[in-house]
Amino acid sequence: MTRLAMRVARLDRMLRHAAEVAACICLAVAASAASFQVVARFVLDLPSPWTEALARLSLIWMVMLGLSVTLRNRALVSVDLLPAALGGTPARLLHWTTLACVLTVLACLFWYGLDMAQRVAGQTLSGLEVSIAWGYAAIPVGAILSMIAAVSAAISPPAADIEDQL
Repeated sequence: MTRLAMRVARLDRMLRHAAEVAACICLAVAASAASFQVVARFVLDLPSPWTEALARLSLIWMVMLGLSVTLRNRALVSVDLLPAALGGTPARLLHWTTLACVLTVLACLFWYGLDMAQRVAGQTLSGLEVSIAWGYAAIPVGAILSMIAAVSAAISPPAADIEDQL
């Protein structure tokens, strides 16, 4: 393995680990906020105005960060019948065509997510009193991380498929 390939692999591992940890933290924050909301509303009879907004924001970030981890681990639902039936060069062509389509969708997510984050930068999220742009920023950040993960998975597949880990 060349020195450049080793650096790219190290960067890929670091980004994947950071995205995975951040997505798990977002899930914990969303679950905690939602639990607190239920307790505050139905047990204490004091509805909290910020918990729903925080849970929603955390879930958006969790999904966008988790997408990159899922792409890298090749854990998305896929149909393997056609590539297995094609084999050889047609299967490789299908693989690279699929990658191009995925990258195109992610590029659109990046572009429009960035545009929306900039458009709503002056608006605040009720309950949290932070810019709505924080929510929309998850889209371009997640898209960039997902592009890196998709290319990395295409060039260097993960050591074991998800079915082998179950």
